Amino acid sequence: MRITTLDKAVFLLCKGKELTGVEEDKEKPNRKIFVFNDTEGCKELIRQYDFAPKDSDVLLVNSKEYVYNLKKLKGIIYDKS
Repeated sequence: MRITTLDKAVFLLCKGKELTGVEEDKEKPNRKIFVFNDTEGCKELIRQYDFAPKDSDVLLVNSKEYVYNLKKLKGIIYDKS
């Protein structure tokens, strides 16, 4: 599964999905595409993320893990090497 939104990519990482790659977006050079392997599992989690009520237990993640994964992905986004 390919994700372009940072919040959804962080959510998938917090739910235990493995980030398998990061690609440049050919149409928008300043944007990254986060690639995850488990397409069906990721689709279900994204569906829950998009449509579950904001107080739903399925949306709960560890706050320290969220911050760690957010910093990790921002590091990838802004890495110029």
